[in-house]
Amino acid sequence: MRDGNAISPDGTKIHFSTEGRGRPLVIAPGVLAPLERYLPLARVLADRYTVVLVERRGYGRTEPGSAPATFDRQAEDLVAVLGEASEPAMVFGHSFGGLVSLAAARAAEERVAGMVLYEPPAALLGGPLNRCSRAAGKPSRQVSRTTRCASRSR
Repeated sequence: MRDGNAISPDGTKIHFSTEGRGRPLVIAPGVLAPLERYLPLARVLADRYTVVLVERRGYGRTEPGSAPATFDRQAEDLVAVLGEASEPAMVFGHSFGGLVSLAAARAAEERVAGMVLYEPPAALLGGPLNRCSRAAGKPSRQVSRTTRCASRSR
């Protein structure tokens, strides 16, 4: 693993570790999920991707930064890490990291090549995304319909 830091707009050092070679794939962890939880996944993907494991504010070697660690600050942190990639990255967001990934992608579309969101608690966002996810129907159709609906709601 190779270690690095990105600097968030508020000056907080956001630690990340990378493994592998290829197109960048950034993993945005869920709440209470240390970087180490994603090492097995990183090792499986490292033969095809440069996997970037992000440590959230206050975890591991990432500074806590200014309090509170708001949702917007965490999205800015992820955008800062995406800015360190050599090209637009794929993003894997797990749980709350999925919500942060959506916000980061909206803020910096040019840095995101694609996304995989695993169990994002979309209802926590409220507003248009919540209305869109409820209206999407069957779970197998929710992701694509919710994404299209939310894009129209901007």
